[in-house]
Amino acid sequence: MVGVFSGLNLSVSMFPQSSQPVIAVQMPYAQLAPEEFAKVYGSLIESRLNSLSDNDLKVAFLETSYLEDVAQFKVTFDWGTQQKRALKEVEGLIYGLSGQFPKEIRDRTRVMSWSENQGFLAISFYSSQRNIDDLYDVIEPTLTPKLAQISGAENASLWNPNQKEVRIELIPETMAALQVLPRDVAQAIELATNAQNGGSLLVNTDNLQIRMPRQALHLDDLKKIPIVSHTGRAIHLQDVAKVDLEVSSSHSRSFKTSGAPSLILFATPVMGGNIKEMAEQILQVVEDLKPSWPADVQMKVLVDPSEFIRNSIRNVFHEVVLAASLAVFILFLFVGNLR
Repeated sequence: MVGVFSGLNLSVSMFPQSSQPVIAVQMPYAQLAPEEFAKVYGSLIESRLNSLSDNDLKVAFLETSYLEDVAQFKVTFDWGTQQKRALKEVEGLIYGLSGQFPKEIRDRTRVMSWSENQGFLAISFYSSQRNIDDLYDVIEPTLTPKLAQISGAENASLWNPNQKEVRIELIPETMAALQVLPRDVAQAIELATNAQNGGSLLVNTDNLQIRMPRQALHLDDLKKIPIVSHTGRAIHLQDVAKVDLEVSSSHSRSFKTSGAPSLILFATPVMGGNIKEMAEQILQVVEDLKPSWPADVQMKVLVDPSEFIRNSIRNVFHEVVLAASLAVFILFLFVGNLR
């Protein structure tokens, strides 16, 4: 009985930690360009993270990446550092600095454990009647909030290969006729898409940041940003360039299920978390939401670590029962009775 009880309480982490602890911080740019974010906040965050050391905690190295939509800081700690302790210290540092960030950055900042080998869950969603963007609009509003409530999931998101980006294509003939140079267009776009940092203002004991929002918040705003030609004539960006919303050039991967383009739900557990429990919770969320989606929306589980773990545990119990039965049978042969 003790053996059975112990077996039921065995860890189900099939991917043991075999690397140094790594904590990742992801922060959106909000209304700032990546270069502006790096100048205003990035250098401060890097400096504070690099100095995050004491007798029991030491930063081995820091890797900073300014991606398309977010800045990512990956802090690698020395061997022997406890993952939970490292996570707690980085969270305390970032949340302590958060008072200096705009609300749109502060509310979407994420601090999480990072691992290259901790297993994942993958589910595809597809439809024979809808394109992938319409499918995303149907599923994402109901699925994403539910995924955010699963505490055992570190990263759980619905990935759309058709994510859009703004593409600007200059019209050389029109630019030549209006005497507008490419650098004039670039300067106008940069000025309209960057929020301006106006310094700070001391009110009582509070040091308040002064920021001016960017001029272009939507695609139509971008098309109408003013450009001054060398003739002194004021024109708009849409007069000298084609401004369109197109599939992101950085998203070169696509997925198909049963021949139909697919959305993919990826989920990974928190460091040292129960991947079996996380997978089962997400699968249950999807099953609960399916009745609220149109009948043409279909799903297929691509990678389910909980199934592998269940099969492994089932095989272990089968082998234990078989071994115990053989042991009893052999003992009976030697003893000659059941007493």
